[in-house]
Amino acid sequence: MMKENQRMLLELAEHHQKRIKYLENKVREYESEIAQLKYFTEEKKQMSADMIVDYEAHLKNGRVWRVDISLPMQDSPEDVPNHLDVSVDVIAPNRDLAQYIVSVMYPDYDALSIPDDPLN
Repeated sequence: MMKENQRMLLELAEHHQKRIKYLENKVREYESEIAQLKYFTEEKKQMSADMIVDYEAHLKNGRVWRVDISLPMQDSPEDVPNHLDVSVDVIAPNRDLAQYIVSVMYPDYDALSIPDDPLN
């Protein structure tokens, strides 16, 4: 019985040592991740852009699309259905992506229209 207890205690001690090593490795991983996050957070505060690509630059390069949509406007079920026509300027490299962006931003639209060419 005594040998059995000693064996169990040794196994338990070995298990605890393995668990300690595992947790120490996890702590090192988390400390490394925390250091990286702190670094990037500090960098963002100090970062200044070398170049700004604004709306005018996108417009000049043909990446602005005007998408016209019709949104349903009805306050209550007994009100007369009405629509609000909205034009949304979207910055996208192509027509299909501009259409997709607007469809995600305004999923309740009734109608969507987009010209074949971007604004210029």
